[in-house]
Amino acid sequence: MPFQDPNPLSNQVPKTDTATIMLFEFLNIALVLGGLIMFYKLMKRLDLSALTRNISLFMMATTLMFVFLAGGINYDNLLFLVAMSVFYFFVKFMQTRTLKSLLSLLILLVIAGLTKTAFMPIAAVVFVLTGYFAFRSRKDIFSQVRGVLRLQKKQQAILGVLLILLLAFGGLFVERYAVNLVEYGSVQPGCLQLHTHKQCSQWGVFSRRQKFESTPTTYEFDPSEFSIKWAQRMRFYTFSAIGHASFAETNLIKYGSYAFIGLMVIASIRKFDRREKEVNILLAISIFFILLLLAVNYFGAYMTSGIFGIALQGRYAFPVLPLLYAVGNHYVFKLLAWKWLKALYALFILVIFIPSGVIHYIFWTGKNWHTEYTPEIHHAIKENLRWFNYKVLKIFN
Repeated sequence: MPFQDPNPLSNQVPKTDTATIMLFEFLNIALVLGGLIMFYKLMKRLDLSALTRNISLFMMATTLMFVFLAGGINYDNLLFLVAMSVFYFFVKFMQTRTLKSLLSLLILLVIAGLTKTAFMPIAAVVFVLTGYFAFRSRKDIFSQVRGVLRLQKKQQAILGVLLILLLAFGGLFVERYAVNLVEYGSVQPGCLQLHTHKQCSQWGVFSRRQKFESTPTTYEFDPSEFSIKWAQRMRFYTFSAIGHASFAETNLIKYGSYAFIGLMVIASIRKFDRREKEVNILLAISIFFILLLLAVNYFGAYMTSGIFGIALQGRYAFPVLPLLYAVGNHYVFKLLAWKWLKALYALFILVIFIPSGVIHYIFWTGKNWHTEYTPEIHHAIKENLRWFNYKVLKIFN
């Protein structure tokens, strides 16, 4: 590449042999499983109830677009692991104010920035808040720094490794972004800064932008109308599978999601507790990021093209979707005081999510969704699901 890629950890995998592709797919599955584990650890550190933890983890693991991404080769899976780790160590630092948790958090923030620039707004907010809490605890942190030499050798070695990793990843972060800023004036150089117009025209995104810039733009929606349609489309793209081929969500999750989202909003308003500092900060970060996605899509895509739906994907919210699940369920279970109501809500979540995730994916996907090495067991599973559907559930008709 003639420039420094701002996402050096997310380069596309070249066309290669089947075994290597499968290896990368299993690696991506491992990244997702690691992210789910860190999500669960985060909820435990927030001291959320076991029911909240289990239901929230289940919802994330069976969200259809998340399932679809988890089985592919992409940097979103790495970002999910890093994002959950960032939030975990951010909460841990707020609670403990230790040098070890601070170094771990800073390393993860740098890795997140190297993985995907879209995470940078969250990283910036977390960095500023971390600086604020570190400043308030500066005497304790400086005391820990001065006491490093008195620590056991194992603890000294851990801190030393963390410091080396921070310097290494920090240097890579500065080198990648600084080179682009110095040579091209931007962390992400434009195509014409690197290639000829003819070369850039072969890139579909560039051609689309050129067409929009040369065509008079008309707008169908005002900001409020756009916001409503944007929220509806984001919900649809989260519970559907959108990729090289696409299919829609189930009716169960379509209508059920409106119910649990509405209940989460009501519960969050009714049961909001100022004393739950860590929970409220994560909720605020999530809302900030969702509103930022809305603003970027409106001003960066819709106002440029006049076309609704460009650069709009439910997966863009995945770095904070687990937090919204966890905080939302936390307040819902606080609102539902009786045990039978909590059990009924949990059963409702199971009923709408189980048929709408992996089962829905296997049931509807065909040959165009799979490569030549897809096992024959996929066909057998699908046939059994079809029989179960037609004879018992009939929910996909």
